[in-house]
Amino acid sequence: MANRIKGLAPLLVIVMGGIMVNCAGTPDVNPAVQKAQKEYNEIEDDSLVVAHASFELKKAKEALADAQKSMERGDSKTSVEQKALLAQQRIIIARRKAQLEAAQNQLHRMSNELQALQRNAPQMDEDETDISQTELKDEVRMKRLTNFETQQTSRGLVIRFESGNFELGKTYLKSNAAGAINELADFLNAYPKRNVLIEGHTDSTGSKNINQKLSLQRAIAVRDALEARGVAAARMQAIGLGEQFPRVSNKTEAGRAYNRRVEIIVSDSSGTIPPRQ
Repeated sequence: MANRIKGLAPLLVIVMGGIMVNCAGTPDVNPAVQKAQKEYNEIEDDSLVVAHASFELKKAKEALADAQKSMERGDSKTSVEQKALLAQQRIIIARRKAQLEAAQNQLHRMSNELQALQRNAPQMDEDETDISQTELKDEVRMKRLTNFETQQTSRGLVIRFESGNFELGKTYLKSNAAGAINELADFLNAYPKRNVLIEGHTDSTGSKNINQKLSLQRAIAVRDALEARGVAAARMQAIGLGEQFPRVSNKTEAGRAYNRRVEIIVSDSSGTIPPRQ
């Protein structure tokens, strides 16, 4: 029996030696180091940290490497965990620094925007005052139009002659319309940058085709009369709408006379006149 044990001794020595070599070559993985490595991997891919805390990120990497080396050397568990904790703290510092830098940059941008708004505020107030004064002058001018009805609409200012200015079936203006045309030309010339749409309308007498042509010719007659009094032709467009849009019933002669009309739509300062709905 003793001889048998004696014969196994060399084998036991070899096996134990192998176990010791394996233990020395593959140290136990420390959970604290694993945690630090995972947290570092997260901030290493964080663009915010890379952009705003590169120095702190470098320090965190160095602290993590130190903890890993300590673990590989087989240092005590306490020593390894202390180094891993330092790496974690470096990681937290890097993340907080990046967040702080980003917040400060945003605050700086907002401060600049606020200062720009404050600088522009007096000009904005002045512009609003100018607009209000202009609107007041426009209202006064509209009230002074003695030969017209005026109405502010979503399409712009609509100007209508107060009474029928066209004979039945005729395309030329009545002689008594001269004063109204002069007044209208003066009004439009006060706003040289605004466009003008001249819409011709008829009553329901006659065929639709004839009424369409008649309404267009009436609009052209007003346009030509205004142009002769100095209103730029490029500002004016004349169209005919026939009997499509009566203002009142066509059942009476008075109603039909009222519907034989031309309406002038004046654009706002942008020059745009929305179409009829």
